[in-house]
Amino acid sequence: MKALIIEDEKAAARNLRAVLQEISFPIEIAGETDSIVDTIQWFRSNPAPDLVFMDIHLADGSAFEIFEHADINCPIIFTTAYDEYALRAFKVNSIAYLLKPINRKDLEDAIRKLENLRRKDSLPRENQAGTQTDMAREVARIMRELKKEEGRKTHFLVPAKGDMLIPLPVDAILYCYIAK
Repeated sequence: MKALIIEDEKAAARNLRAVLQEISFPIEIAGETDSIVDTIQWFRSNPAPDLVFMDIHLADGSAFEIFEHADINCPIIFTTAYDEYALRAFKVNSIAYLLKPINRKDLEDAIRKLENLRRKDSLPRENQAGTQTDMAREVARIMRELKKEEGRKTHFLVPAKGDMLIPLPVDAILYCYIAK
Protein backbone atom coordinates (compact mmCIF):
# COMPACT_ATOMS: atom_id res chain seq x y z
CA MET A 1 0.00 0.00 0.00
CA LYS A 2 1.44 3.38 -1.03
CA ALA A 3 0.85 6.39 1.20
CA LEU A 4 1.41 10.13 1.06
CA ILE A 5 2.32 11.96 4.28
CA ILE A 6 1.19 15.60 4.52
CA GLU A 7 2.86 17.05 7.62
CA ASP A 8 4.73 20.31 8.24
CA GLU A 9 6.24 19.43 11.63
CA LYS A 10 9.45 17.47 11.18
CA ALA A 11 9.15 15.75 14.55
CA ALA A 12 5.57 14.65 13.87
CA ALA A 13 6.53 13.32 10.42
CA ARG A 14 9.45 11.38 11.96
CA ASN A 15 7.13 9.94 14.61
CA LEU A 16 4.57 8.86 12.01
CA ARG A 17 7.25 7.20 9.85
CA ALA A 18 8.62 5.39 12.92
CA VAL A 19 5.17 4.11 13.94
CA LEU A 20 4.51 3.01 10.34
CA GLN A 21 7.67 0.89 10.56
CA GLU A 22 6.33 -0.81 13.72
CA ILE A 23 2.91 -1.86 12.44
CA SER A 24 2.12 -5.17 10.82
CA PHE A 25 0.76 -3.65 7.59
CA PRO A 26 3.24 -3.04 4.75
CA ILE A 27 3.06 0.66 3.84
CA GLU A 28 5.41 2.31 1.37
CA ILE A 29 5.82 6.08 1.61
CA ALA A 30 5.10 7.36 -1.92
CA GLY A 31 5.88 10.95 -0.95
CA GLU A 32 5.89 13.61 1.74
CA THR A 33 4.70 17.19 1.50
CA ASP A 34 4.65 19.94 4.09
CA SER A 35 2.39 22.63 2.63
CA ILE A 36 -0.85 23.18 0.76
CA VAL A 37 1.00 24.35 -2.37
CA ASP A 38 3.39 21.36 -2.39
CA THR A 39 0.53 18.91 -1.81
CA ILE A 40 -1.59 20.28 -4.66
CA GLN A 41 1.45 20.07 -6.95
CA TRP A 42 2.17 16.51 -5.76
CA PHE A 43 -1.37 15.35 -6.61
CA ARG A 44 -1.18 17.00 -10.04
CA SER A 45 2.10 15.28 -10.96
CA ASN A 46 1.84 11.85 -9.29
CA PRO A 47 -0.58 8.92 -9.40
CA ALA A 48 -3.01 8.86 -6.50
CA PRO A 49 -1.71 6.98 -3.46
CA ASP A 50 -3.69 4.23 -1.77
CA LEU A 51 -3.85 6.27 1.43
CA VAL A 52 -3.08 9.78 2.72
CA PHE A 53 -1.94 10.73 6.21
CA MET A 54 -2.91 14.40 6.59
CA ASP A 55 -2.19 16.98 9.26
CA ILE A 56 -4.81 19.75 9.37
CA HIS A 57 -2.77 22.81 10.35
CA LEU A 58 -0.02 23.34 7.80
CA ALA A 59 2.42 26.24 7.65
CA ASP A 60 0.54 27.91 4.79
CA GLY A 61 -3.03 27.29 6.01
CA SER A 62 -5.69 24.67 6.58
CA ALA A 63 -5.27 21.34 4.80
CA PHE A 64 -8.95 21.49 3.88
CA GLU A 65 -7.94 24.06 1.22
CA ILE A 66 -6.20 21.23 -0.66
CA PHE A 67 -9.59 19.69 -1.49
CA GLU A 68 -10.61 22.91 -3.28
CA HIS A 69 -7.71 22.54 -5.75
CA ALA A 70 -7.00 18.82 -6.04
CA ASP A 71 -9.26 15.87 -6.69
CA ILE A 72 -8.53 13.44 -3.85
CA ASN A 73 -10.51 10.21 -3.95
CA CYS A 74 -8.31 7.97 -1.83
CA PRO A 75 -8.91 7.30 1.89
CA ILE A 76 -7.49 9.81 4.37
CA ILE A 77 -6.30 9.31 7.91
CA PHE A 78 -6.14 12.69 9.61
CA THR A 79 -3.24 13.06 12.04
CA THR A 80 -3.63 16.21 14.09
CA ALA A 81 -3.32 17.74 17.52
CA TYR A 82 -6.78 19.33 17.27
CA ASP A 83 -10.02 17.48 17.94
CA GLU A 84 -12.40 20.20 16.72
CA TYR A 85 -12.14 19.34 13.00
CA ALA A 86 -13.37 15.73 13.16
CA LEU A 87 -16.81 16.35 11.67
CA ARG A 88 -15.36 18.32 8.76
CA ALA A 89 -12.75 15.60 8.22
CA PHE A 90 -15.38 12.91 7.71
CA LYS A 91 -16.84 14.93 4.83
CA VAL A 92 -13.65 14.44 2.77
CA ASN A 93 -12.89 10.69 2.52
CA SER A 94 -11.64 10.36 6.09
CA ILE A 95 -11.57 6.86 7.50
CA ALA A 96 -9.88 7.82 10.79
CA TYR A 97 -9.05 10.87 12.87
CA LEU A 98 -5.97 10.29 15.03
CA LEU A 99 -4.80 12.75 17.65
CA LYS A 100 -1.07 13.35 18.01
CA PRO A 101 1.09 11.81 19.18
CA ILE A 102 0.17 8.91 16.91
CA ASN A 103 0.57 5.53 18.59
CA ARG A 104 0.87 2.06 17.16
CA LYS A 105 -2.51 0.71 18.31
CA ASP A 106 -4.53 3.63 16.93
CA LEU A 107 -2.68 3.49 13.63
CA GLU A 108 -3.10 -0.28 13.29
CA ASP A 109 -6.82 0.06 14.09
CA ALA A 110 -7.18 2.70 11.37
CA ILE A 111 -5.34 0.60 8.78
CA ARG A 112 -7.36 -2.48 9.78
CA LYS A 113 -10.54 -0.43 9.29
CA LEU A 114 -9.35 0.52 5.80
CA GLU A 115 -8.59 -3.11 4.97
CA ASN A 116 -12.05 -4.17 6.21
CA LEU A 117 -13.73 -1.49 4.10
CA ARG A 118 -11.78 -2.61 1.04
CA ARG A 119 -12.82 -6.22 1.65
CA LYS A 120 -16.46 -5.15 1.89
CA ASP A 121 -16.10 -3.21 -1.37
CA SER A 122 -14.93 -6.37 -3.11
CA LEU A 123 -18.04 -8.32 -2.01
CA PRO A 124 -21.02 -8.67 -4.35
CA ARG A 125 -23.49 -5.77 -3.95
CA GLU A 126 -26.18 -7.86 -2.23
CA ASN A 127 -23.74 -8.48 0.69
CA GLN A 128 -22.97 -4.79 1.18
CA ALA A 129 -26.33 -3.63 2.55
CA GLY A 130 -24.93 -2.94 6.00
CA THR A 131 -21.84 -0.99 4.83
CA GLN A 132 -23.47 2.48 4.79
CA THR A 133 -25.23 1.79 8.08
CA ASP A 134 -21.99 0.55 9.64
CA MET A 135 -20.15 3.68 8.49
CA ALA A 136 -22.90 5.95 9.84
CA ARG A 137 -22.76 4.13 13.19
CA GLU A 138 -18.96 4.50 13.28
CA VAL A 139 -19.13 8.24 12.58
CA ALA A 140 -21.80 8.67 15.28
CA ARG A 141 -19.64 6.72 17.77
CA ILE A 142 -16.60 8.86 17.01
CA MET A 143 -18.62 12.05 17.40
CA ARG A 144 -19.94 10.88 20.79
CA GLU A 145 -16.37 10.21 21.91
CA LEU A 146 -15.19 13.62 20.75
CA LYS A 147 -18.11 15.40 22.42
CA LYS A 148 -17.07 14.00 25.78
CA GLU A 149 -14.13 16.38 25.67
CA GLU A 150 -15.90 19.10 23.65
CA GLY A 151 -14.91 22.63 24.50
CA ARG A 152 -11.72 21.74 26.32
CA LYS A 153 -8.26 20.89 25.17
CA THR A 154 -6.97 17.48 26.16
CA HIS A 155 -3.28 18.08 25.33
CA PHE A 156 -0.80 20.88 24.73
CA LEU A 157 2.20 20.41 22.46
CA VAL A 158 5.20 21.78 24.32
CA PRO A 159 8.35 22.67 22.34
CA ALA A 160 11.47 20.80 23.43
CA LYS A 161 15.00 20.51 22.02
CA GLY A 162 15.26 21.31 18.31
CA ASP A 163 12.00 20.80 16.46
CA MET A 164 10.67 18.18 18.86
CA LEU A 165 7.19 18.58 20.38
CA ILE A 166 6.09 16.79 23.52
CA PRO A 167 2.35 16.22 24.09
CA LEU A 168 1.40 17.23 27.61
CA PRO A 169 -2.02 16.08 28.90
CA VAL A 170 -4.04 18.90 30.42
CA ASP A 171 -4.65 16.71 33.48
CA ALA A 172 -0.89 16.72 34.17
CA ILE A 173 -0.68 20.53 34.43
CA LEU A 174 -0.84 21.85 37.98
CA TYR A 175 -0.19 25.51 37.22
CA CYS A 176 1.43 27.79 34.64
CA TYR A 177 3.41 30.98 35.00
CA ILE A 178 5.60 33.25 32.91
CA ALA A 179 9.09 34.14 34.08
CA LYS A 180 11.30 36.80 32.52
